[in-house]
Amino acid sequence: MSEKDFNGRFKSYQRAQQAAERILWTANMWTANGPLPSCTKEDFSDLLDAVGRAILNPGMDNLLYYLACAASGAEREQMLAKLLQSRVRYEQLSEQDLLPYHEKEAAVPPGTRKQAALDELRRLCPDTIEDEEPSEFETLQLGSVPTAEVDWLIPGLIARGEMALIGADGGTGKGIYYSQLIAAVTTGKGNDFFPEAPKEPGSVLILSGEDDPSKVLRPRLLAAGADLSKVNVITADSYFRQRGTLLTIDSQALQAKISQLKPDLVINDPIQAFLPAGLQMNNRSEMRGVVTPFKSFCAAVNAAGATVCHTNKKSNVAGRQRLSDSSDLWDLSRCVIMLGYSKTDEAVYASVEKDSYARKPMTTLFTIEGTTVEGVRTAVAVYKGRTDRNDADFVFQRTAKPATTRDSAKDAILSVLEDSKLGSLPSTQLQTAVLNETGCSVATYQKAYKELVNSKQIVKKPIQRKTTKGAAQWFTFLADCYVDPLREGDTKIIS
Repeated sequence: MSEKDFNGRFKSYQRAQQAAERILWTANMWTANGPLPSCTKEDFSDLLDAVGRAILNPGMDNLLYYLACAASGAEREQMLAKLLQSRVRYEQLSEQDLLPYHEKEAAVPPGTRKQAALDELRRLCPDTIEDEEPSEFETLQLGSVPTAEVDWLIPGLIARGEMALIGADGGTGKGIYYSQLIAAVTTGKGNDFFPEAPKEPGSVLILSGEDDPSKVLRPRLLAAGADLSKVNVITADSYFRQRGTLLTIDSQALQAKISQLKPDLVINDPIQAFLPAGLQMNNRSEMRGVVTPFKSFCAAVNAAGATVCHTNKKSNVAGRQRLSDSSDLWDLSRCVIMLGYSKTDEAVYASVEKDSYARKPMTTLFTIEGTTVEGVRTAVAVYKGRTDRNDADFVFQRTAKPATTRDSAKDAILSVLEDSKLGSLPSTQLQTAVLNETGCSVATYQKAYKELVNSKQIVKKPIQRKTTKGAAQWFTFLADCYVDPLREGDTKIIS
């Protein structure tokens, strides 16, 4: 940009350029909510005085409102007042006429203007921007990195230092569901929803964008059995009242709070309430740009970060596709839990759709029941059981038999063998018959089968007939029906 580009509208282009240079050096510390540290009042005033009629340029307008709105307290009000007076002078309008426009612009979250403000600063001082030498940063020589086990907050499900994701339609009961998670974490005790207990009680930080702490969160968590002395809450509106800016998950303010509290679990509910204004959730690079810092803040204190996300409004989609407008959340998360309502079960389901470090557990079914805590009506999740069905099964209403317990699978194995002519079957045929009869998972079948072998109720042997070439075939026998085939003269046991 040159002085000529604005046709002499600058009062002093050189002064404006110098002020822009001073402000630009702090730009690498700017966050979505504004520059931290903000430019000084002196630099702002110097820039404003030197701009002159160039204030009428839209890019300059964005820059000045960004710098003013990113300040806090009295300094913010002073900058905005000075900006209004400058506009009055150069637009030759009354303050009363300009006030509605000014108040509207001042109400825009600064993060919306961040990129435009940076672009305007760089246009003001292009000659001062030089390629900097790459700064040093640490790399890891993998040969010197020790192998480590996963550090679990909830064993087999939620890992410390990683992100978990809870996705659900509005009103499904995700807050009531994760209240059970908070109860397990703060008491150090397992429950029906999270039977694997944490190693010890831990603390929780909740970023609440929708639920009131006294009317909703306190009674709901008490009903779930949580230890409230280990729970801290920040609400989006209370933060805005205190700071005059939006709280975002990539902000230095949140980083400082997490560093101070050192919680074991950080929940942001919903993530949509804590994203920078103007951010597009379907833009993968923008989403990764704010979620990665949040994950880093949690990892720095070895906390698990649990993100709650509203699903999209698409029909006939399941799993990842229900979060297609924010698919980067799925990729960054090590554990993804999808909630929905099952009409056939008349219950809410919580299906673990992704578990990067362990085998996915069965889906939890629960109902939401009303209760009273400290004289206040609230709701609590009531456990109803588990099923092998996942999110897609419920969304597409696939018919499925009720989840079979290990004992039921054992009964079915014995029953199928008893119904066979010789009390025995090829092992693959036996498995197929039991799976078709019970609808149980392969994992459930294998555990039931192993227990029957260990208790010597069934016998598993590899057998090869004399007339058959090739590998032996595994057979399963009822223990009472098993006869050593060597006595029969037509078979040979391969030991």
